[in-house]
Amino acid sequence: LGALATQESTDVGSLSTGLSTTNSNVTSLSTSTSTGLATAVSGVSSLSTGLSTTNSNLGTLATQESTDVGSLSTGLSTTNSNVTSLSTSASTGISAAQSGVSSLSTGLSTANSNVSSLSTGLSTTNSTLGALATQESTDVGS
Repeated sequence: LGALATQESTDVGSLSTGLSTTNSNVTSLSTSTSTGLATAVSGVSSLSTGLSTTNSNLGTLATQESTDVGSLSTGLSTTNSNVTSLSTSASTGISAAQSGVSSLSTGLSTANSNVSSLSTGLSTTNSTLGALATQESTDVGS
């Protein structure tokens, strides 16, 4: 995703700040910021968390603090690429990932192997990731 949405950053190619949603080749995206039910279904390598949502088969990372990544997206953000459908909730609720999905649901931090995505509460640095959703970052390419 040659795009960067962040709150604090230095030395970046492009910068966009705010409560952002970045979509690419996505059929449908539904996001709710209130307490409810988040479900990621039907052949989507997806991740449902408390604040941000990152989908597998994207080479993406959702985190709050990270450095040295290709692209950066910040805030209460959802980054989607080549995903059929994604429904997520940005607050406390129930998350379900079903039907042949490499999925992760977490509260603070979790590292999964054989999963293209990782969502964490504090900090995570992933290599070979196309996109990164974060709040604070330095030295990113684009």
